[in-house]
Amino acid sequence: MRSGVALEIISRGSAYLDQRESQQLNDFVWRGLVERELHVWNRIVSKKGRGEFADDVLIHSLKNTAFFAAALEASLSVSEFERMVQRRVFTGIIDDTREDRWTSSLGPEAILIQLLHSCVDMNQ
Repeated sequence: MRSGVALEIISRGSAYLDQRESQQLNDFVWRGLVERELHVWNRIVSKKGRGEFADDVLIHSLKNTAFFAAALEASLSVSEFERMVQRRVFTGIIDDTREDRWTSSLGPEAILIQLLHSCVDMNQ
């Protein structure tokens, strides 16, 4: 349901906006889906960074996010997602400081992008 409202905003808003404004609205809504569940994403990124996630638990956690649901409902393509990444839609959402027990060579922001990409990939 959370994702349905977000996608409805994009759909209805785009009808009244020019292309640039429509893209800005689209980016705002997709970023908001992650920001509203920041506590969830922080936990997932932290556990992934420390190497504490079994694959099946990680997949279950990702599938329970609003971003995953919206990506599925909107049939978000990998290329659309990658364009959002290039526009830096998801930059600065998460604190990019690594914890003491961090085992990943990637920082938190890179892991977040990787996990969001996984959500999109699972929906293809």
